[in-house]
Amino acid sequence: MLVGRLLAMPPVGAHEIPALAARWGSVAHGLMPAPELALTTALSDLTLRPVLRCLVDKVPLADPGWGWRARSATHSVEVARLEFDYGGHRVGPQHGSTQVIAGGADGIVHIMRDIAAEQAAVDRLAQTSLAPLALSGRYDAKPPQGWDHGFPDDDHGADQRFREFLVNDARALRDEGWIVEFAPKWPHMLVQAEDETSQALSMEIVRPSLPSGKGNAIDWFDVELAAQIEGGRRIDVLPALRRLLAGGIEAVLERDDEYRIALPLDGGGFTSLRLGAVRPLIETIMRMALMDRHATTLRLRQYDLGTVHELANAGMPWASKDRLHRLAARLNAPGHEMFVAPAGLEAQLRSYQAIGCAWLAALREAGMGGILADDMGLGKTLQAIAHILAVRATSGTPRLVLIVAPTSVLPNWQAEIARFAPGLTCLLWHGADRREVHGDDFADFDIVLTSYALLARDKVLLSARDLALLILDEAHVLKNPKAAGFKAASALRADQVVALTGTPVENRLTDLWSLASLTNPGLLGTHDDFRTRYRTPIEKHDDPLARTALTRRMRPFMLRRTKDAVAADLPPKTIISERINLAAPQLRLYESQRLLMHRRVRDEIDRVGLMRSQIILLDAMLKLRQICCDPALLPSGLGDDVPSAKRERLLEMVPELVEEGRRIIIFSQFTAMLDRIAGDLDQAGITFEQLRGTTRDRARPVRRFQEGGTPIILVSLKAGGAGVNLTTADTVILYDPWWNPAVEAQAIDRAHRIGQSKPVFVHRLVATGTIEEKILALQERKQGLADMLWDEKARAGSTSLTDADIDFLLG
Repeated sequence: MLVGRLLAMPPVGAHEIPALAARWGSVAHGLMPAPELALTTALSDLTLRPVLRCLVDKVPLADPGWGWRARSATHSVEVARLEFDYGGHRVGPQHGSTQVIAGGADGIVHIMRDIAAEQAAVDRLAQTSLAPLALSGRYDAKPPQGWDHGFPDDDHGADQRFREFLVNDARALRDEGWIVEFAPKWPHMLVQAEDETSQALSMEIVRPSLPSGKGNAIDWFDVELAAQIEGGRRIDVLPALRRLLAGGIEAVLERDDEYRIALPLDGGGFTSLRLGAVRPLIETIMRMALMDRHATTLRLRQYDLGTVHELANAGMPWASKDRLHRLAARLNAPGHEMFVAPAGLEAQLRSYQAIGCAWLAALREAGMGGILADDMGLGKTLQAIAHILAVRATSGTPRLVLIVAPTSVLPNWQAEIARFAPGLTCLLWHGADRREVHGDDFADFDIVLTSYALLARDKVLLSARDLALLILDEAHVLKNPKAAGFKAASALRADQVVALTGTPVENRLTDLWSLASLTNPGLLGTHDDFRTRYRTPIEKHDDPLARTALTRRMRPFMLRRTKDAVAADLPPKTIISERINLAAPQLRLYESQRLLMHRRVRDEIDRVGLMRSQIILLDAMLKLRQICCDPALLPSGLGDDVPSAKRERLLEMVPELVEEGRRIIIFSQFTAMLDRIAGDLDQAGITFEQLRGTTRDRARPVRRFQEGGTPIILVSLKAGGAGVNLTTADTVILYDPWWNPAVEAQAIDRAHRIGQSKPVFVHRLVATGTIEEKILALQERKQGLADMLWDEKARAGSTSLTDADIDFLLG
């Protein structure tokens, strides 16, 4: 009985030993032999092992508003209690004595405490994430156990933090020789052995499946990061990861890859995961601000394909070849899928053009639109035409395609459709008498081609059509969401809307919002949402996170390739004929002068014969060419108040080319035309150099242009002959075409010659239905015609121009 009571005795400090010996000595006298009492005085030098006991305890609460509560005001809290084990005898660190007495199997044991080792253990525990509860401020300054540690959180975050402690700090302490024990009712138990669960991780789209067809596009989908644990249990770890990040523990990413993340399981318990297995995913979630502590899933919207792609690239394998995952890859990184050119396409697509067509097809499959924003000259029109053919080939019942473009480029669309897709019927919906001539029924046509001005006027007629495809060319024209053109375009009903532009952002980010809203309504939210989330942070604060978020959001829905990026796929020289319609006042002036000149030339031929009438013929052709360039060039002053369609088109092209970083030579035979262009560039704030026959210091403008001091140089025909090298130029604009191929080639060769390392694009501006277009046609039939018209030596002995040629040119 005495021994039993003795063994049950708690540790005793050294200062208590004399009293204890006297007390137990008097009681034991006569009951035990004297030799047995000798054990009570024996000192034992035992090895210390720190102990951490995990249990749920009742601790008193502090109430700052009402003073200390009664002792019964307690709170259940999970604690880790620090103790020290000396050969099976437990000692608490609250004892201040260097010696203690403990009951042992062999009697009373005197323990000499290792104060230095105990203090080292206290210091080691302070390096973990645990906090002493007595110092937390939420509990009585003297709780029952002063060395209890835990996580006193108001928001119940202690549960998760305790799990993190157990799979990291407690694990490390155990490796260092500590004893870690768990009370029977301890709630945080590791369900599985700590194996490499990262091998079983996979990403998966949970729901819904992706339908096809307009109007059936998904509005949302869930992403799950699944992990397989013991017993075949499958858990989604994303909610846990997101709660961790939302709780402000981003510092966890500073740890090494062996750090383990605790993942709670349904029904209690938890499992763990190596940080290295999910580090890329966590970084992606943080970067994309997908954190929401209340979310049970990672829910994304239909336009979050950029996010899907980044998650797919975060190092996690996908559980299945989900259609949404494949779509995200096709849109974010186009080029991995081959595009089969549709029947009826009379063109050989370059590889980047085929990629663009495959991208447009993928968007259509998902019921989405897009912005094709390739540099000028890379063939956006051809890609759009190929897409039209592909849409018609895959549609059960082909429906109308509407193309809207600036008036100046309508002729170019007509010519390109006739050239690349001759099997398609195209109606040019243009002119004051369009309704009288064509009526309101477009059933006999595959394509209707119209201008932005008429789109606004005929909004009711055009918006009533159920379109298979709407193509908005030079779509930056619609950058103002308050303008009539934007509202009219928004009212159109189409399965897919494709915007073509080389400058998706001209001045402000609002330009991009306008195009995104037309092609994919809701992609960038409301105008106010866009301003708050993207425009203000980017334009006013240069916020890199907002810029990255906008790029991620737009990447699947805007495809932009620069000339430099596809240079390997380009020929050394690409000549592009830009056909331009004359506006009504300019066309009336041209027609009146043409009739007058035709009659005058005919009268002169009747009077002196064909050979002796060449001077008046050339004068007539000169005046008509001047009207095509700019009516103000006419010496008579008849065209001073008549606008120039070609000049307007040039002013549309040049800012876009400069924005692309192009180096531009603008050629014209007329120095007076260069004067007008120079004035336009000054007004637009675009710097330039000039090289003319009257330029005395020819080296200076050439040097400034070659060294990058200005993006544009204006060159006259007389000054642009041999001896001028402008090899930094990659773009040549022939404002008024030269009918002598040799002269035109010489101008182009100012840029395209030895020393040029980039492909050269040549834009030849041609006024449709005028003498410019007719001489090009005659050139194909009579190569010597240009020599006769523009070369004095050739003209002296030439008789190649016939009456029929004159009637063709002036008739």
